Order: sequence, then C-alpha cells, then structure tokens
Amino acid sequence: MPRRPTPPPAHVRQWFAKQGQRGGETTAERMTPEQRSAKASKAASARWAKARGEQPPQDVNPKPVPAPQSTVDASITLPADLAHRLDALQARMGLPSRQSALEIALRAGLGSLGG
Repeated sequence: MPRRPTPPPAHVRQWFAKQGQRGGETTAERMTPEQRSAKASKAASARWAKARGEQPPQDVNPKPVPAPQSTVDASITLPADLAHRLDALQARMGLPSRQSALEIALRAGLGSLGG
C-alpha cells in the first residue's frame, strides 16, 4: 500500500493561501470593471448551479486579461549573461517578452534568475 504524503505544516498552508489571494488581487487590478463584473456573474452562476446540483456553465471563449502597461525603459542594454538568464526565465515561465521576465525578476529580487 502506498504511503500517504504528510500534509504541509499550518504556516506553509497559510503562506500559500496568502499567495493565492495576492494573485487574485493582481488579476483583479489588471481587469476592466466590465471584465470583473462578467467574472463575478459567471462565478455566481456557477455557485447557484452547484447548489442546484447542475453542471456549471462553461465559458467557450474566455477573454484574456490585458497585461499592465510597463514602466521599464526599452532602451536599456543588458550584459550578455543577464540577457541569457532573462531569456531562460522567459522561456521557463512562458512570458511574452524579455521585458516581462525582467520586471518579474526585479520584483522578486534578481536572485530569482539563478547563477
């Protein structure tokens, strides 16, 4: 019989819960008021469908959340090793541009780029 993994400690679960909330706040900041309203309506419909025991409605064509406007100057020349690590981060995370990878790395601290 396979061994059941032990659940993470309470402080780890709380940290992940907080990270999830932050992600939701960030997503909400990027959405227009109309998009937030549509998402809230869909969530309410899904809750009511679940309460009635029905299958929740499926969104056939979800609208992408627009990326926030960047404040990073595009004319900055990067050292080759940093550019290579940013390209690796971009590929690993599936980001649309090197600039997006740089913004994420700066928010997380450049240590997130690895060595």
